Amino acid sequence: MDEALRQSGFLLISKPRGTAPACGRRSAPRHARFSRCRRAQAAVRHPVAGRGWIPPGGEANAFYGEVADPERADLKESLTIGRVAHHRDAETDEKWFTPNVWPVECPGLRDRCEAFTGQVRELYYDLLRMCATALELDDEGLLRGPRPPTGPQTFNSNRYPPLAVTGTPRDGQFRVAPHTDWGILTILDRQPGYGGLQVQRPRRHLGRRAVRARRAHRERR
Repeated sequence: MDEALRQSGFLLISKPRGTAPACGRRSAPRHARFSRCRRAQAAVRHPVAGRGWIPPGGEANAFYGEVADPERADLKESLTIGRVAHHRDAETDEKWFTPNVWPVECPGLRDRCEAFTGQVRELYYDLLRMCATALELDDEGLLRGPRPPTGPQTFNSNRYPPLAVTGTPRDGQFRVAPHTDWGILTILDRQPGYGGLQVQRPRRHLGRRAVRARRAHRERR
């Protein structure tokens, strides 16, 4: 795990214990109805970094810190929820723990999402313990800061419309543009049978073994 995160920043977890089926898969038909209902969308729409629905074109990951080009915004749509927590500081709650909103057109979605995120959260804590071991810290060394109730721990359910819906993308436009996530770890539920996720590995992150092999090859030449 330490080697994977140092070299590429990604690793694949096979059959995590106790994790429930992804909440969005069984709700796909309801999501499709929701995506066609403008009134339902308007009721739960929110800006980036809030909680609720982000429409296609509502986010532009490739332009973080810059003025976004609306013609090349992301083609995906997202339903964002977050951890429910309350603090003595009202300003913290207003900024990081606003109430979740749920489309009434998707009955049962809330129960599935909350069950799923609860189990993924435990997986997240297990991974933090493994990272602590790799860093030669005690098992709970990385849990003291991000452990709830302080961390917002958001969850995005993304839908990537087909080209038949979006039309031909412009140059430099993606369903989700290249970006780097915030936080310590991001857990992605990769739906079986669907590709599309790409990992960019900077040259400076090549493993030492690969660097030594290249050097030896040059020396032989």
